[in-house]
Amino acid sequence: MANEVALLSPGSHSASDVEAAAGDAQAFRAQLRGRGDLLELRVAGDGTCDIRPVADGSPSSCPAFLAGLLRLGSGPPPQISATDIIGATASGCELVIWHAPLQGKAAAQQEKPSRRLCRTPPLVLESPQLAEQAVKLLRSTCCCWGSAQRPPRLLIIVNPASGPGKAPAIYEREVRPALEAAGCHLDMHVTKAAGHATELMLQVAAGSVDAVVALGGDGTMHEALQGLLTRQDWEATRQLPLAQIPCGSGNALAASVGMWNVHTALHAIIKGQQRPLDIASVVQHERRCFSFLSVSYGLITNLDIGTEHLRWMGGNRFVVGALQQIMLKRRHTARVALLDLDPAVIGEAGLLAAAAADAVGSSSSNPNSTPRTSGAGSAASAEGLRAAASLQGPPVQHLAAFQALSQGRLPSGGWQWLPDADVALFTATNLPRLDMNFHLAPMAAPDSGCFDLIYTTPTSRMEGLKFMTDSEKGQHMSHPRVRHRRVAAMALEPQSTGTWLVVDGEVVPFKQLFMEVHPSLCNAVVAPTVR
Repeated sequence: MANEVALLSPGSHSASDVEAAAGDAQAFRAQLRGRGDLLELRVAGDGTCDIRPVADGSPSSCPAFLAGLLRLGSGPPPQISATDIIGATASGCELVIWHAPLQGKAAAQQEKPSRRLCRTPPLVLESPQLAEQAVKLLRSTCCCWGSAQRPPRLLIIVNPASGPGKAPAIYEREVRPALEAAGCHLDMHVTKAAGHATELMLQVAAGSVDAVVALGGDGTMHEALQGLLTRQDWEATRQLPLAQIPCGSGNALAASVGMWNVHTALHAIIKGQQRPLDIASVVQHERRCFSFLSVSYGLITNLDIGTEHLRWMGGNRFVVGALQQIMLKRRHTARVALLDLDPAVIGEAGLLAAAAADAVGSSSSNPNSTPRTSGAGSAASAEGLRAAASLQGPPVQHLAAFQALSQGRLPSGGWQWLPDADVALFTATNLPRLDMNFHLAPMAAPDSGCFDLIYTTPTSRMEGLKFMTDSEKGQHMSHPRVRHRRVAAMALEPQSTGTWLVVDGEVVPFKQLFMEVHPSLCNAVVAPTVR
């Protein structure tokens, strides 16, 4: 046990005798085995841990070898900040502190600040009671879930089919030990087939969990969202925080909220910082689903669905797909109507004011398409939309507008036809990133109240390659072929073959769809702000 630190106390006393060393801090005396150096471990009220030698009765700067031993870096005094600590475990008299420090000297300035999971060597206390007291103290100050009466409760959904298929191994090797060190109660389920995550969300008892954690990709999150918002009690459960540990191919939610790797995601989940998450209803004839990420047509769907056979490559499959699509120079035709998120158009009352104006208004036609004629088919389509909108979930405010559009008429209240009928890429996204390397919408935010529509008119191969390379860092928005709109609602009718309609990475029927944004409907766990 050469690398152990023995936490001793001068004299004999019990756990109840350990008093605050300063303010609400708790201090323990320690000794390095084999050296005789007296140390002090001080846990401040906010959970920050200082480890310092005691010279002549007073703590002083820590020797460099101890700083290296505990992986705390250098500097007097060495310290594990409360921000980094994620939990602690005890076995008998031994205490282990779990922490996840930022990597790199200038982590706060990094584009993708990430963390690495670390553990101190065992710290041997005088008694198991003292070890348990230290564990409770660290967990209560550093883990933000649960309450004093019960531990944090997490529903864990593990998808073994996501991405390279490593989610179960990652859970057992890294996720479970860290979350247990934080004191979390884990209800873990491995999905057995498509749609299983939806079933799990439908079955979980209201109030029985504090958050939902998915080990998988965007498809896993999409399935979980469907279950969350189609419950009869969806209004009570909709704000249950959602977290993604990146184990899939895309991992858009994790990438967009700063969870760049598994350890960074674990740190964020334990810390529990949340942010509102806009959700969109996607309505088709007698069908409705919910989107946290995107509605796509054209290039993005081709490089996604068209590379399913390359899942073993992880996120690199999208690079291969993008190169293929750029070389093919495909263009796609669509009939699109938009309602911009623009106070000058919608009015200060926001989306509800626009919805009130969406009585069957104007019969203006799309300059790039011939409007439909009224008849039994149009009436059936309108009735099908009504049936879809009546399904469980938040009310569809723009139903009247969608019904008018299904009959080829442009509603009043700010609706416009999209002037460009031919597109290469067409994606309305809620999040800035579609995966770890594709920064499609740098201006987007999870709680902006809109989806950002990014589309490109047909490009040359050179323009396409430049777009792809620049989009990795979000530097493509100034390209002459790129168009951007902030939309509160949208109608899209595909008019080309050789592509798909995709919602959150999942294929939907290839026919007219309608999208409406519900601002701040749900919540997402996000990485704590790096300052």
